[in-house]
Amino acid sequence: MNKELAARIAQRQREAEDKQILYKAYLVATMLGKHVQWNTDSYLSTTHYDEYKLEYLNFKVICNESRGTGSDGGWGGSSTDIFWDDKLVFEDKDSYIPGEWEEKLEHYFELAKAKKASQIRAKEYQKLEEESRKEAELKAKYGL
Repeated sequence: MNKELAARIAQRQREAEDKQILYKAYLVATMLGKHVQWNTDSYLSTTHYDEYKLEYLNFKVICNESRGTGSDGGWGGSSTDIFWDDKLVFEDKDSYIPGEWEEKLEHYFELAKAKKASQIRAKEYQKLEEESRKEAELKAKYGL
């Protein structure tokens, strides 16, 4: 590979990192996508797979995660792909083709952030309610 091409590829990879494409795609897939799980078992190992997929019209984000255990220890991995008009436009850090699909990603990213924030608030509220319930039980237990 010539130096000019290598430099252009490196620049494109930096653009994807600067735009946080991988993080945004992962959050979109895991927060808004359909979740499917399955396992495979063999004599020496067990592998657990999770797939998160968001598909809307010509835009698709797929995140696959796998983790396994076996006689040689544990392992894990993931991949995140984005398709626009059935064309692969982003693949982890191996492929990035800028385009109008990035506007869709930003739109879904905002929705995913809002959903995640809502879930965090709900968990915090549940924690506060649980603490309040325990405090009420203690007060009742000691007549306070």
